[in-house]
Amino acid sequence: MKVILFIILMFSQSVFAIGERSEHCSFERVCVISIQDETGFDVYFRNDIGTSQSVITLEVNARMENVVPSRSLPFVSKLKGSSEVKFLRFELQDKKTRAALQITYNWLLGDFDAKHDERAVYELPFEAGLKYRINQGYNGKKSHSGANRYCIDFGMPEGSPVTAARAGIVIDIEDQYSDGGFDPKYLHYANFVKVLHKDGTIAQYAHLSYMGVVVKKGQTVVPGQLLGYSGNTGFSDGPHLHFEVYRATVEITKETIPTLFRTHTQEVVELIEGEVYGKPELNLPPLSSLYRN
Repeated sequence: MKVILFIILMFSQSVFAIGERSEHCSFERVCVISIQDETGFDVYFRNDIGTSQSVITLEVNARMENVVPSRSLPFVSKLKGSSEVKFLRFELQDKKTRAALQITYNWLLGDFDAKHDERAVYELPFEAGLKYRINQGYNGKKSHSGANRYCIDFGMPEGSPVTAARAGIVIDIEDQYSDGGFDPKYLHYANFVKVLHKDGTIAQYAHLSYMGVVVKKGQTVVPGQLLGYSGNTGFSDGPHLHFEVYRATVEITKETIPTLFRTHTQEVVELIEGEVYGKPELNLPPLSSLYRN
């Protein structure tokens, strides 16, 4: 997910009535609410992703006229659960003078305190008995650089089953988009499933097909469980599955994480661009419950 900055609200005492509530939501996922009273504005944020387990890293800033914030700006904090949370208040300095407030916020799904368990071993994210080529691996020249340096693109035909690589809880899904192409205008139009792991990191399975997600938010999944079907939506140069594991940072960027996978040979390896990897025909017991000693 790309970092997104929104200039979202403008309040004026001369325009908004006392008790007036104004709300703006980013991608129907993170909402900011302002409520005016006789002495200022209360500002709340709400996580609309819809799972109590999800954590959003949030940066808040503002431009102000005739108001004073209750805390120093900008600041970075966590937005947890799905309730409206009061983050700050702006007090009027002079009630007889116009007051204006313009808030900006920048957010990313994920916890900046998450630490990836280095013992974790991942299953290949497709059905047993199949093999796929790594079209683009770590530090891939096409698009795997910067925050996306540790991402993997599996060369899957559209409609291929996509399975969970590691156990976790589904915390966000999208399957309403049908368009895609290798053009930045499609950056925010990829269908996906995001799974929260017990160490706080998140796996993203992206470019899924239109209406191609079969799990629900809040659902617990295990390795090998069907999540949906691959596609070609969003910023994509052809049908494939984009896989990554990441944590959020206080800079509101992703930190993608290199991961190890078990292959059909039972080796635990880092996947290499251009190579073909298969999943065992039989559903073998996970290696030490998918953890190395």
